[in-house]
Amino acid sequence: RTLVNNGRLAFPDGTILCVGNALIRNAGTLTAQGDGPGPWSTVVYAYATGGQLVNTGRIEKTGGSGTAAIGIPVDNAGTVAAGSGTLSLAAGNTAAGASDTGGYTVAAGATLDFAGGTRVLGAGSSITGPGTLSVSGAVLHVPFPVSQPALVMTGGELDLDTASPTSLASLAMSGGTLGGAGDVTVRGSWTWSGGELSGSGTTTIPSGVTVTVTSAGACGTVLDGGRTLVNNGRLAFPDGTILCVENALIRNAGTLTAQGDGPAGWDSSLLYADGSGGQL
Repeated sequence: RTLVNNGRLAFPDGTILCVGNALIRNAGTLTAQGDGPGPWSTVVYAYATGGQLVNTGRIEKTGGSGTAAIGIPVDNAGTVAAGSGTLSLAAGNTAAGASDTGGYTVAAGATLDFAGGTRVLGAGSSITGPGTLSVSGAVLHVPFPVSQPALVMTGGELDLDTASPTSLASLAMSGGTLGGAGDVTVRGSWTWSGGELSGSGTTTIPSGVTVTVTSAGACGTVLDGGRTLVNNGRLAFPDGTILCVENALIRNAGTLTAQGDGPAGWDSSLLYADGSGGQL
């Protein structure tokens, strides 16, 4: 079945639509007025396989402090707007090789989360607004600098293949991969408890910024894939923490501080050679 929405398709708090082997064409407005029902937090739920949503209109979350998720693949040629709480896209584009041409907006205090699937932002696409950008499980390819004040990485992969550098006000990284050929500067708070910096670009810690590595073993934090980490501030390792380095370069022009001992079982290494090619 195909459902064509030229008007408004509204989901009050706690409601859900199950979609299997069907298509929603949204040329109007699809509104999550609150949060999705637990335990899925999903307003459009993938029931079996084949569900798709093609958006040339507007998808929005306007209420609720929790999460409303779209659980089926979405192609966005219109607008996706996180206005309250967290609006999560739990699947990727509808077809291999497809790419978005529409915009994403994130209001102050809200979060836009890419939670699953593979999504390519193509020509004409954008992510704007003062809210938080989150990648929790998707593989997201972005050809332009990210401008959100806060980036949260808990899983998945964010590839910044940009000619211009990205400047982040803050980065909270506990998992996933931040990669690509683009250069990144984190000019404010950066917590690094897990996850990987990868790709051919450069990540810079500016003067006056402290990055504390809090991963305690098993290569929970990784620098690899040809990445260069430039430290002009402070890179700190509390007692028992470790950063695994493979085929990557650390350029330390600031201060690299071992605040205690390296972890037992890893040759007491706070910078561990995981493979070859790591340099400082």
